[in-house]
Amino acid sequence: MEEPIFDESEVDMYELLGVAPPTHAVNQSIDHDDILAAFMDDDDDEEPEEIQSEVDTEQLLTTLARELFEEEKIGVDNAHLHMESIKVHKDNDAYHLSLIMEMGGTQIRPFATVLSTSNGPVPLKAPKGLHQKWKPVYNALQRALTEAMGQIQGSTFA
Repeated sequence: MEEPIFDESEVDMYELLGVAPPTHAVNQSIDHDDILAAFMDDDDDEEPEEIQSEVDTEQLLTTLARELFEEEKIGVDNAHLHMESIKVHKDNDAYHLSLIMEMGGTQIRPFATVLSTSNGPVPLKAPKGLHQKWKPVYNALQRALTEAMGQIQGSTFA
């Protein structure tokens, strides 16, 4: 005895759910104005619009900051900068710009922070415990992020 072959195209989802199909779905085309059809067609990998907007802003700031970052102003000898590692991360109203630096075979990720306010970007001072040697790195990262945020100031950051 052979098992019947299951063909998904023959399944009527409206019937299975016990609801009447909308009149515009009779020809089996999906109309995204139909809530059930939109739900069934929903992609679980999609991020909510607000999160996607935040990711887009971070990517734009990363690109701009990479172009604005001036390696020669960091003042750290024997450091190899991994420019492709530059990235911006948002944390509430603060944006952090970081990159990977390699010194003596050790990789570190210094960062700088700039607040997003209604009056524009506000750079935060370097942390009090930051060694004098690292302040030029902090300042160069912060300058690049502040300039990047200033270039797209018309956009909403917060």
